[in-house]
Amino acid sequence: MKNTNEETLSIGALKEGFVLDHIKAGKAMTIYDDLKLGKLDCTVAIIKNASSGLPDRLS
Repeated sequence: MKNTNEETLSIGALKEGFVLDHIKAGKAMTIYDDLKLGKLDCTVAIIKNASSGLPDRLS
């Protein structure tokens, strides 16, 4: 079922930090826990199915 109350999240440039991309389904929280990200005093985001706004390169 598609969420009819979709909101847009705008993400600016990453100035400091790192990105983990193409995480296997169901593994994000395991990685979060393994890296002890919850103990950090900074912003941590887990984003699912984000659109880059660029055309799909695989088509």
